[in-house]
Amino acid sequence: MSFLKKLFGKRNGTPEWAGFMGDEEYPRFVEVVRSDLVARGLNFELNTGEGMLRVTGSGEPQLLGLANLAQRCHRLPGDSWASTVHRHFDTLLLGTPKAAEFLKLLAGDFNRAKEYLKVRIHPAGYASGLEATVSEVVADDLVSVLVYDLPESVVTVHPNHVAKWGVPSHDLFQLGLRNVRSEGLLTSERIALSNGVSVDQFEDPDNYFGASHALLLHEYFDPLPELGILIAVPHRHGMVVHPIRDQSARTSLGALFYLTPRLYEQGPGSISQSIYWYRAGVFTNLPYEVDENDEVSFYPPPSFQEQVLDRIDAAE
Repeated sequence: MSFLKKLFGKRNGTPEWAGFMGDEEYPRFVEVVRSDLVARGLNFELNTGEGMLRVTGSGEPQLLGLANLAQRCHRLPGDSWASTVHRHFDTLLLGTPKAAEFLKLLAGDFNRAKEYLKVRIHPAGYASGLEATVSEVVADDLVSVLVYDLPESVVTVHPNHVAKWGVPSHDLFQLGLRNVRSEGLLTSERIALSNGVSVDQFEDPDNYFGASHALLLHEYFDPLPELGILIAVPHRHGMVVHPIRDQSARTSLGALFYLTPRLYEQGPGSISQSIYWYRAGVFTNLPYEVDENDEVSFYPPPSFQEQVLDRIDAAE
């Protein structure tokens, strides 16, 4: 059996975001989640295709991802799922009058709110078609989302709050990134490959904004490499990078084809299995496929082929 088959297995009725669950385990997880929400008397929309939950009621509407909760349950015995799900939603759901009142306070006082603002990276589907988020495009399958980093939870900033503040959205995202940066850079672990080539994994298991450091690459590389950087953001706690300087980029790219899905699968807080080329402030998706025999098909965009691959080949 190939590496990817062992990793993901065959999943007929299970969506990609919950690919680590089997076709029996996944429906049980959804039912536990649904039962807990119904018991709370909440109005909610459960988007199982995208792994998203939208909760409405008292206070601002909330948009919550389910992938991290699913990963946590997957690691636990089935008889502990109900209590795990209940504690999870106790922490995240801001339906109490006290919490709702605090969000109203932040909406009306930008000087108070700005210390809580941060930026998180999410799959593009996180905000697709939803009006209750403030987001910017990072790549064709990634967005950055403006959030409040509160003591016990992370909550998306409602567009109504931004409208009340009268501060340009771009300035708010820059402020959020500065708040992310103020807590320090991520530490790196070098992953050695063949022929002396390596990739660097920047990660902090306690940092829920690790992936947001992909928007701070200039802090990690000064100056930025002329040819750009290969980067993956498989989960919320960090990123994997390789600066493009020579033929070693080909070896690193080949390793990322296998490493990125594995890190995405492990989570928690899975984001993307994609690999990106970062250059001049732009993240370009580098499409690839790995078949059941672990054979890779890579489809380099013309810009990457001409500006990177052709140039490093010519330099040899």
